[in-house]
Amino acid sequence: MIMNSIALLVWALLWGIGMISAGAPHPTPGAGLRAASPASQEARGRCIKEEARVWKMSESSNVGVELTCCREEAEEVFYFETSDFGRTWREGGQWDVVESPDKIRPHPADPRIQYRLKDAALLDYYLERSSDGGKTWTRVSAFLYGTNLRLRSSGLVGLHPADPHTVYITDHLPGSRFEPPQSSQVGLFVSRDGGDTFSPLVANTNVSSFAISESRPETMYVAVFDSYLAKSDDGGERWEFVGPCTQNAGDCGTLTPPFGETAYRDTILGIAIHPRNHKVVYAETSHGIWKTDDGGKHWCFIRVAQGVRTVDGFALVADEAEEALFAGTDAGLFVSRDAGKTWSKVDLPVPK
Repeated sequence: MIMNSIALLVWALLWGIGMISAGAPHPTPGAGLRAASPASQEARGRCIKEEARVWKMSESSNVGVELTCCREEAEEVFYFETSDFGRTWREGGQWDVVESPDKIRPHPADPRIQYRLKDAALLDYYLERSSDGGKTWTRVSAFLYGTNLRLRSSGLVGLHPADPHTVYITDHLPGSRFEPPQSSQVGLFVSRDGGDTFSPLVANTNVSSFAISESRPETMYVAVFDSYLAKSDDGGERWEFVGPCTQNAGDCGTLTPPFGETAYRDTILGIAIHPRNHKVVYAETSHGIWKTDDGGKHWCFIRVAQGVRTVDGFALVADEAEEALFAGTDAGLFVSRDAGKTWSKVDLPVPK
């Protein structure tokens, strides 16, 4: 009986081995681990998804980009700069590309004269001036004209293109766009003596963005109450609302959901005036870019590219021969070389 049981057990084992060898494949060492294929190895070296933030370098034609590269195994951030309309890109460190240009403004007519904001405390800045190209710096008085109030600027927003002693700064209170400012030191201010005294151009109003025309310095634009644009053609003496929120975007035929309703409520994040034509103006929002060709009478909403949902910075650079409009988006960096009509993706030289 015992012998018969053993014989049956041996027969069953031999039959099972035969079935394994005849039908199912033999397991191999490490079969539970998936080896990386050439395709997946390549994916580890490229960006599966890109997000870009872009800005125009202060008082120059250079463009800076912060690119977030999402790979299979990690997320990395790179910084690039171009000085030739995007034909070539140089990788740089964060402080080379981002920090210094945001804080130091050399005057375009006289680079020896420079301005910068120094961070004295949290959200408390003071203005400094250099007359020797940045070798030495002097803190300017920055008194509100006719008072003993010293401005604590939240932004050095502009320099007069021809007069190195004319400086524009803002003090912007965060909060609701309909919330009245609580200080007479809020608004847009101008100094015509290199920063020693300032006078208000837009008083008691939150000013979130400012632009002055290079070709016609009397023309200025400001973003007030976050979503409204105002324009002055006489150096800031008089202002008028020019949209784009007051325009009928249906005339352009470019606003489709989800942008049709939200575009009107978007905060204006930046303004750029064409350096050769003061009537051409761009205004950035988080969903796209508004554009006018007639000084603010009519506006069209520009969608950067199909699939792009958010815009994070834009930069307009132009000379006598060419121009380029760059936009940072949630899908990477895009450029238009025909004033926003068509866009193409920019492949930055991201290290693998």
